[in-house]
Amino acid sequence: MSQKQINLSLLGLLLLIYLGIWAWQYVVFFKETPSFEENVQQVMKKAERHEWQKAGEQMEKVEKQWDRGKIAVSIKTASMNHSLLTISLRKLKSSVSKHDELGVKREGEESLLLFRNTLSLIPRF
Repeated sequence: MSQKQINLSLLGLLLLIYLGIWAWQYVVFFKETPSFEENVQQVMKKAERHEWQKAGEQMEKVEKQWDRGKIAVSIKTASMNHSLLTISLRKLKSSVSKHDELGVKREGEESLLLFRNTLSLIPRF
């Protein structure tokens, strides 16, 4: 094999891996109903209505969805936003368990912003 063929083969392999990771992340976070963003918004709405039991159950769904897709996100981006999103989701869970409506709203909005930035092609910061 020539150097050009090796380079093209490696480039093709990298592209295939990247597309696979993108597809994985799309299926986990956007294809499922409700989507990740909708789940976080539901946590915020239920906390606003003081339905803390339901907000806690919804938060569990958020965590499960994040656990299924966080590896794909960390491989693809490996950025500070990924770490901040993980911390923000933990703070959101803590706010739900403390029945802190303001904390849920703040951490929910922060989580959504970080999620959108982490998964976007061009960060919005």
